This record gives sequence, structure tokens and C-alpha cells, in this order.
Amino acid sequence: MIKMIAFYHNKPGAWFNHEYYAGKHADMVHRLLKPMGLIKFEVSQGTSGLDPKSPPPYLTVASVTFETEKALRTAFDKHKDELLADVPNFTNLQPELQICKVLL
Repeated sequence: MIKMIAFYHNKPGAWFNHEYYAGKHADMVHRLLKPMGLIKFEVSQGTSGLDPKSPPPYLTVASVTFETEKALRTAFDKHKDELLADVPNFTNLQPELQICKVLL
């Protein structure tokens, strides 16, 4: 399996609307990518660094999982403009994207 992870780095002045993301953006992800082979969509909200008193290095980390890299890239290439156009509705950050092979 293959996963694409979106990292939203925490930095001064950054904001992230988790309510919007969990509702409207998540609905969009499912509507667009599920018919193209989306297996799993996960979203995690950062709460702290290793030290519980430290800020989280990432405000949010999200991932989409597909069976193959070809399926992931085909789906993302087809819908990336619509998905990325929604980003300003929930954050002032640009996601850093990484493709990963799922080992476990």
C-alpha cells in the first residue's frame, strides 16, 4: 500500500480550522478520492511535542492510503486543483506532501 501524508507545520501566525477540515474538507476528500481507490483517510491534530508543555511541531498531519502509487497519483493528479483550492478555507499554511510505502 501507498500513503500520501500532508504535514501542516506549526509556526508563528499559523492557524488551522479543524472543524472545517473534519467536516467540509474531509467530505470533499471522500467524495473525490473514494471512487478512485481511496482505502483510508486519517487526520491527526497536534497537541504537543515530546515535552507535554511544548507546542506541537505540526498543527495537523493527514494521510490518504491507496493500494498502489499509480492509483494514488492518478487520483491526486485528477483532483489536486480542487483539493488544494480548498486549503485557504481551513489554514494559512501550505501542506508539505510526502509519498510513503506502508511497511506495517
